[in-house]
Amino acid sequence: MKDVKPDVKSIFIIGNAFGYSTIFLSLLFPEAKVVAMDAGIEGEDNMLGISLTQSIIKKHRLNAAVEFAFSPKDNHSVVSKHFSTPIDLVFIDGLHTNEQLLLDFQGMQNYCDENTIWVMHDVINWHMQNAFAWIANCLSSTHISRILYRTQSGMGLAVPQHDQNAIELLEAFSEDDKIITDLIKTGRYYDRKYLRMLKRYTPNFIKKGIKKCLKKP
Repeated sequence: MKDVKPDVKSIFIIGNAFGYSTIFLSLLFPEAKVVAMDAGIEGEDNMLGISLTQSIIKKHRLNAAVEFAFSPKDNHSVVSKHFSTPIDLVFIDGLHTNEQLLLDFQGMQNYCDENTIWVMHDVINWHMQNAFAWIANCLSSTHISRILYRTQSGMGLAVPQHDQNAIELLEAFSEDDKIITDLIKTGRYYDRKYLRMLKRYTPNFIKKGIKKCLKKP
């Protein structure tokens, strides 16, 4: 089977949580240095996740590290501590809003170049298509960007135009834009159709009961 794994030697992760992505990427790219940063803003469990990741890294002697830090405020100090060259892969999995995704991307641009692979988690699930579209446009002269509709959470991926291995991975998990547009139109048609049927055949006493419940404070 042809190996299409991109040549990656440095990985930077924004958002560690319990460390699944940090450990997974470290195992997937054993020759790469993996550095994750996490702000720990989600409470005690979040801090436990940072500690757990650090202990797994130490126990299994992985070439990885986790820093307690905020993006984009602390990006320079963390990046300069661990890397001296442009980063090969950036995985953004921090606060899931359009605004923060843009801040995280912009905060890493100075440490990346035309060879960097950008991965953005949960774009579809957390409705971050607007931010992803802006990022795709920003990278359009050097990268090919797609939303990976064939992944569970609809990740966003931007790969260098010259990296054929990365492009093959992108194409394997993305979908033709026309097909997506047609599927959305079809879904909206049947949503309206079945909503009309539901209204038509639902007994009045059920409708009145629902309205009564909705009016309660």
